[in-house]
Amino acid sequence: MQPSTWETLMKYSFAVFRRKNICYNYATDFNGDGEFHAVLKSQWDAQMKQDETFASGVGTAMFDWDGDLKIRECYREGKFNPFSLEISKQAYNDRLKYAIWCLGRYFLCRGRKEIAFCMWGQVRFCELSADGVTEKYVEVNHL
Repeated sequence: MQPSTWETLMKYSFAVFRRKNICYNYATDFNGDGEFHAVLKSQWDAQMKQDETFASGVGTAMFDWDGDLKIRECYREGKFNPFSLEISKQAYNDRLKYAIWCLGRYFLCRGRKEIAFCMWGQVRFCELSADGVTEKYVEVNHL
């Protein structure tokens, strides 16, 4: 889930808790000290006794070392063309997906505000010269 979706769902949950007279504090209940966290922790402990990989990080999001190869394959197979000059919904979506992929993979931008509100003014094309060698790079300034 996107962080904003998670936050919204937690607010809905807390509204239900409040109606049932369950005390909570958003700042402490999800940082290990509050009542709600204590309930979840005991449930997770019970789950981990049954399955030691539960909540352990196994199978969580990881960097895909073959990501560049995969996107190149999709381009070669004609499933994806971010370089198309067509004016169509498919071409627009391919360009948008490629921009999001580049911002995430190479500039470590996450989806919520870092990509959604990224503006061209934050992107700079730079050159650095040292010892007779010129390096060109792109920089994304996170606001």
